[in-house]
Amino acid sequence: MKKSSLFLLSLCFASFLGGCQEKKPAKATPVKQESADSSQQEQPKKQKGIDEKYRKWMEAQFAAGKACPEADCNPETWMKNIEAGKEGCNTGLPDEIPNWMQADINGDGIMDAVANVPLLQCDGGKSQATAVHLLVFLSDGQGDFAVLDDPSILRKGASVERIDSLFADGRLQMYYGDFAQEDPLCCPSLEERKQFKYEAGLFKLLK
Repeated sequence: MKKSSLFLLSLCFASFLGGCQEKKPAKATPVKQESADSSQQEQPKKQKGIDEKYRKWMEAQFAAGKACPEADCNPETWMKNIEAGKEGCNTGLPDEIPNWMQADINGDGIMDAVANVPLLQCDGGKSQATAVHLLVFLSDGQGDFAVLDDPSILRKGASVERIDSLFADGRLQMYYGDFAQEDPLCCPSLEERKQFKYEAGLFKLLK
């Protein structure tokens, strides 16, 4: 009886060890994690210095008289300029853009950047309260970039209003304005999300 009990205990212990050995191969998470990490490293790296590129673009707008710095964009400064017989700046640009979206838009293996740049109304009005400037920095593959201002879509009577999101494969999802039959030429009342892909210098509508 004792021998059979010992035999059963030995059998149970062996099966317990066998069970433990069967569980070891299931620990494959680190291997999968390593492969995930390596594939992530192969993705295009995000551009650095986007804020600096924005600053240079912004200064070019100031020099061309298209906008003024955020610090000078307020009703007091605007009124002082008007009273002094100077032209008051109507549109200001923010000092910083907090929400840059980055992906490889033109397929050269380098991250590009897009943003909705708010347009500030310096005279205190609200007609530009929701106005934005679409700004796209496209890498030229040589360490520099090209700037696309307000990329337009070739479709009569319609316009891109603002960027909604940017996908990893470079597709841009934008809010797209269109005209209802009774709309005046200034103001499209219809709005929908559509996706676009950059090809040969244009953002083309994806059907």
